[in-house]
Amino acid sequence: MEEAVAVQERPLSAGRQRYWVMLLLLVLVTVNYIDRANLSIAGPEMAKEFGWSLARLGFAFSAMFWVYTPMLLVWGAGIDVIGTRMGYAIGLFIWAVASIATGTINGFGTLLGARWALAIGESVAPPACAKVVREWAPIRDRGWSSGAFTAGYYLGPAVGYPICAWLVSSFGWRTMFFVLGGLTLLFVLLWLAVYWPPERARWLRDAERQLILSERDSAVLSAASPRGTMTRGDVLRHPTTWGLVVAQAVSTYTVYLFLMWLPGYLLHTQHINLMQAGIYSTLPYIVALIACIAYGWFSDRALDTASIDRGGRRRYVLAAMIANLAILLVPAVHNFGLIIALLAVSLAGSGCTLTANVALANDMLVDPRFAGLIFGLLGIGSNIVGLFAPIATGLVAQFTGGFGAAFLIAGTITAAGIACVLLLVRSPITARTYREVAA
Repeated sequence: MEEAVAVQERPLSAGRQRYWVMLLLLVLVTVNYIDRANLSIAGPEMAKEFGWSLARLGFAFSAMFWVYTPMLLVWGAGIDVIGTRMGYAIGLFIWAVASIATGTINGFGTLLGARWALAIGESVAPPACAKVVREWAPIRDRGWSSGAFTAGYYLGPAVGYPICAWLVSSFGWRTMFFVLGGLTLLFVLLWLAVYWPPERARWLRDAERQLILSERDSAVLSAASPRGTMTRGDVLRHPTTWGLVVAQAVSTYTVYLFLMWLPGYLLHTQHINLMQAGIYSTLPYIVALIACIAYGWFSDRALDTASIDRGGRRRYVLAAMIANLAILLVPAVHNFGLIIALLAVSLAGSGCTLTANVALANDMLVDPRFAGLIFGLLGIGSNIVGLFAPIATGLVAQFTGGFGAAFLIAGTITAAGIACVLLLVRSPITARTYREVAA
């Protein structure tokens, strides 16, 4: 309790320069999701030029993620070795070059190569951002810090679709890829110029540096599992690790369902035109964007250090997952405004789950050497499950003639995830905990 009081009485004079690091993460993740979604805008024009069928175009949409998913684990382990500064810079450079290269393609094969290269670069973002939060955020700032970059998942689609549409309609699809790739190259230079771990950041005031270094790890849990005693096997065998992966996975399923099918659902069931579907589709994303940051901030303020050490943020993960269950009510509702409201609550719930779960993973992982590994696992687990959302939703909608059953599947998966979190996420990830249980 004395530790909790000490944290609450942190001096205001320490400064808030670390907030600029979180803002930079938000911008980079937003660019990541714009570059990820731009093919959905350029795709129809490219299909006309090259004579591609819709089936071939659909394969192009999904092909990136089959490389992206395993690369999350590669980057997660790699970030632990080479560090966040150089790791993120390398990933940014690869995805910038891949985006520019997409503007030069001459057929389907070269498009696949460019998208796979983009996947290699973009997959650095989730594990690197999570580890930056571990490096820069005091324990009681982890919630909103995680929410800052998670919000980019929703800000990207909200602003990216109209920007990409304007570039394609005004200058052509090749120019769009050149412009976005060039912008990403500028961020490589900005990242290298600005970002250092707090121990080495010359622009950081000494008082704030001491605040970050003294409060970013739990003294209680670190004493329970001293650095050097844990191994990767301890992380992989601990049930808490897999409970966190499940929470991330079921929430990502809902995110991918919305990302790929929300406009189509509104078009097919609400009898509105494409422009209206685009406008109404942005509303749940705006709500989710605000909710992610606010929910992370609220969880930070509501928890003291002792509660965080005991895994108290778990209840905020569970509460957000329960909000995600709002998707179960959509098939039973016929009022358009209420449907949009329920969709907004569900998407906000999935976003808040991702925000709180990343913060909880940081809370529960004692040894920061394995932060890249655990966030790589969160990413690869969530994307493996999430990849099935667009496919399953399309098949179910075609077979049943509507989207109601697809929404029920998403809600059922979330309910199963809630049970897993309750059963598995029960103790910090420490070598001592695992070995005591094994004994």
